[in-house]
Amino acid sequence: MSDDLVKRLRAFDCITMEGCGDDLRHAAADRIEGLEAELREARMQSLSDLGQAHDAYQARLEAETKLAKAVGALGDIYDGEPEWPDDPKKELDWCRNRARATLAELEAEKDKTDE
Repeated sequence: MSDDLVKRLRAFDCITMEGCGDDLRHAAADRIEGLEAELREARMQSLSDLGQAHDAYQARLEAETKLAKAVGALGDIYDGEPEWPDDPKKELDWCRNRARATLAELEAEKDKTDE
């Protein structure tokens, strides 16, 4: 495929040429087919890239949701009013259970996405 094909097509005069430019028409058809194939490949690559970007965006949203849950649980543990102000052991157990439950929930969500 050479760029002079465009020049030859623009200068083409069927009246003065023998065979009415069969070689030129075939060369043009070949070039067009080649360009169409390149365009199809570029479009497929673009679609693939978009799919990967979408997957990355979805993963980011999932990570942000998990982070918000973890931060919420830590906030409950740190800033919450004590459930048992006179019983530090019960309060510590509650904090541990809250943390454990949040971790289990996050792990269960991870297992679902891994499947």
